[in-house]
Amino acid sequence: MTAELIYGKELAATIREELKQEAAALKEQDILPHLTVVIVGDDPASKSYVKGKEKASAEIGISSDLKKIPTATT
Repeated sequence: MTAELIYGKELAATIREELKQEAAALKEQDILPHLTVVIVGDDPASKSYVKGKEKASAEIGISSDLKKIPTATT
């Protein structure tokens, strides 16, 4: 097996462009894609990850929202 070099940024851009087209096609059918993110607590790494998901959602043209839950939630 030969190793294949993968360029992550280029691959991510290609995938996001495909998702943008898929989201647009769904909207033409009155299907509105949406991402809801649930975050528990105030972990800085989690906040950063969620911020990236919100940015990616906007980039591909879908709505998103964030549900924050306290760490003490059982």
